[in-house]
Amino acid sequence: MDQLHRLKKLHRLTIRNLWWASRDGLKNLRVLKIESRCTPTDINSFRHLLTNARELEELEFLTVSSDVHPNLPQGAVVDYPRLKTLTLCPRWLSCCQEDLAQVMTLPGLRTLRLVACQVAPLTARDCDCIERFISQVAPAVETLHFNLCGELFHSQILQCRAGISRLEFFDTEVSLETINLLSKPVDVASTASSRWLMPHLNTIYFDDCDLPPDMDKALAYLVEVRAEATAYINAKLNAKLEVTRRGSLSYHGF
Repeated sequence: MDQLHRLKKLHRLTIRNLWWASRDGLKNLRVLKIESRCTPTDINSFRHLLTNARELEELEFLTVSSDVHPNLPQGAVVDYPRLKTLTLCPRWLSCCQEDLAQVMTLPGLRTLRLVACQVAPLTARDCDCIERFISQVAPAVETLHFNLCGELFHSQILQCRAGISRLEFFDTEVSLETINLLSKPVDVASTASSRWLMPHLNTIYFDDCDLPPDMDKALAYLVEVRAEATAYINAKLNAKLEVTRRGSLSYHGF
């Protein structure tokens, strides 16, 4: 690991269950993935690597640790001007959200992927932290991806005020309540652009999800009601259900 900093043209790096001991970063990295789901990982061991990688376009940090916060010099800001995709464990994000909000800026982030490192429900507190992380650190996020290892998706995240246009669920339980909430105006007296939860939403994607029997009907109604009542959304009114070879469902064009 100490010699990796000599690879000046290295653009992609995946680290699993290893430590980064060097104080030198890899400034030309485009994709960095750090994963340690078996043992706790101290993010501070990667501090120099992370703060130097200003060219990163995709970053993944998955760890079972729930109590390790980034330790950065006072006043330091970790700037990722090119980062488009970020993958984190929702439990770790929930624990470190306030600290991350003080030291990170992600102005170009478009996709936030939340992948559970441990099997555990997404709590109301987790959802609140995710919302605040998006609004404070990454307000330009358009796609939210959830892989909760079969656990239930918490509908509170639907309150997110960012311009979310796509929800993706992989191996995640999604209730009919969640879809029904998206199908009902939150305030019939408000303007068209603010009356719905996630008003910019135009795609919901499912992959390897155990969906309730009535989900098809609920999704069809969701597409119909939002397509008819939300002309401000740039979408096709003849929305349809697509079934892929993997058995995934993709509703689009609200």
